[in-house]
Amino acid sequence: MSRARIFELMSRREAARLAALSRDHAAVLGQVRQAEALSQRLSRMRDDLAPRQGVTAAATLRDAGLLAAGLAAEADRQQGRIEQARHEAERLRLLIGQHDQRRRLSADAATAARAEAAAEAEARAAALTPVRRNP
Repeated sequence: MSRARIFELMSRREAARLAALSRDHAAVLGQVRQAEALSQRLSRMRDDLAPRQGVTAAATLRDAGLLAAGLAAEADRQQGRIEQARHEAERLRLLIGQHDQRRRLSADAATAARAEAAAEAEARAAALTPVRRNP
């Protein structure tokens, strides 16, 4: 197998890894968006539980407080999930950059190897061609 073919296969392998990492990155960004939307919805629900003006029973206030505490705890869990997903997205973005660089280097090396092989073949052909003499 020629060097050019080996570098071409390496470039294709990196392109496949790059595509898989890009899909994973998009999925993680989707998780971030979902978690942010849920966190905002939970915050709005908690804010809607604020006591209203007027007379309210103690049991109603207690239930609203417990529900608000539960919503706040879930919003905190979502914030942790958001941070974790953002960290993972950044890690994937860095990996994408690394694999893209490897893909480009392999593709460039394959091009250079093809050019070198073509020049070598041309030199061999020129060496094998008999010299013409003028009679």
